[in-house]
Amino acid sequence: MIGLVHKALESLGIVGPMPDYQLRCERVPKRSFESPTAIVGFDYHIVVSADGVPQTEMVWSEEIQRFGG
Repeated sequence: MIGLVHKALESLGIVGPMPDYQLRCERVPKRSFESPTAIVGFDYHIVVSADGVPQTEMVWSEEIQRFGG
């Protein structure tokens, strides 16, 4: 449905060609922790690209702490 609407708008000259979007996601176990009570952690990295050109990037980390430590 979106493609049909986009083609109609493109034929009227209202919009240009629709970009080819790509999404890359990665979760990597952390090798070292910032907290001494952390038992496991991950680094996350997400990149959204349009036509092979990165448009936005999100990076964050998480650590899971030992309970009662």
